Amino acid sequence: MSYDDPDDIDDDSPDGDGADDRFGSVVEAVRTLSKRLATLNPLVQPEDACNDFAEQVHSLLQFAEALEERLGDSADLDFAKQDEFIHELAEETGEQLAAALREAGDAFQATPWGKHQTPQARIDAITTAWDEASDAAWALHTTLTEVL
Repeated sequence: MSYDDPDDIDDDSPDGDGADDRFGSVVEAVRTLSKRLATLNPLVQPEDACNDFAEQVHSLLQFAEALEERLGDSADLDFAKQDEFIHELAEETGEQLAAALREAGDAFQATPWGKHQTPQARIDAITTAWDEASDAAWALHTTLTEVL
């Protein structure tokens, strides 16, 4: 399997332990999160009084991009090393991701949308994009938790 081939996430590992499938699942979850955050990031603007939320979204996007880079760097490892890498990644990032997601959610809830007369259509677009991004982030967290 290669990192560039998301369709090839079958367990082709020699011992049949699911290492390839776990790696592919994490890759797909990270890609989905990155896409959702990339959609949300340009929607949150300081003029909407969502500075803290915008910072949290940007931090999450950087986090997802760093994960993508780390996964890309590990794509050519043998199955045993990939499995070891995924376990380490899950241990290192699972709770970090959950904490960042909670902070972003709190910032979203605390944003005084109405005080700055943000158009309702813009609020709706941000809310939808945030819902999709947070769902993707929690799905990644679940995937990482299952690895452990």
